[in-house]
Amino acid sequence: MQLRVERVDKSFGGLKVLSDVSIEVQEGYVTGLIGPNGSGKTTLYNVICGIHEHDRGSIYLGDECLDKYLFHERSQKGIIRTFQIPKLAKTLSVLDNLLFAGGDQSTERLGYVLFRVRQTRADLQLQLGQAENVLAELGMHHLRDEYAGNLSGGQAKLLSLGMSLMRDGSVYLLDEPMAGVNPALAEFLLERIGRLAQSGKAVVIVEHRMEVISNVCERVYALHLGETICQGSPTEVMQDEFVRRAYLGLDYRG
Repeated sequence: MQLRVERVDKSFGGLKVLSDVSIEVQEGYVTGLIGPNGSGKTTLYNVICGIHEHDRGSIYLGDECLDKYLFHERSQKGIIRTFQIPKLAKTLSVLDNLLFAGGDQSTERLGYVLFRVRQTRADLQLQLGQAENVLAELGMHHLRDEYAGNLSGGQAKLLSLGMSLMRDGSVYLLDEPMAGVNPALAEFLLERIGRLAQSGKAVVIVEHRMEVISNVCERVYALHLGETICQGSPTEVMQDEFVRRAYLGLDYRG
């Protein structure tokens, strides 16, 4: 399902962080979001998913305007966000973290547990099956019972992606999923992100490494000081003089 951000502004006090920002994210594709620190990337994510309320403009999922919906309501409608620093329950196992991320579950409702035992058991089996499938997809089954706090940085990023896959989202906002990940694991992660888009999801990725953007993204938006300064294919964006000056550095030659 298509995500559209139309002419969004956001200020904190007297500081304008986003100014007239518009992006479109198509289902079945990975869209890149680049820019130097302080360019507004994280704020844009927070506005899209409803953590922050924007001051002007509109956000659409398909034909539905999301402006009136709160964070949890947008999540239920299919806007799924990960964070640069994975938010894990470190004293729970990898499997329990996946189950915890599964969203609205009948097994968490007292009425179901007390009066709909058969339904609760069936739902739990479905959740366990889904979690096992995610573990297999991410090559983490051997870590099934490991405490999340014992994972390496790369493994924590994998688990964070797995937790997002436990929700049947339409749009996935991934915040620097490759940061701190070794090259072999980063390649594995990229493959899984590409596969997520190929399954029909719309994926947005914030990333600083241009080789990652070039390898996985079909379209890229560049932000600088809260404004969209360029959009296009990875090659077009990275050859743009303004982008090179604002972000890549004058010595960048592609």
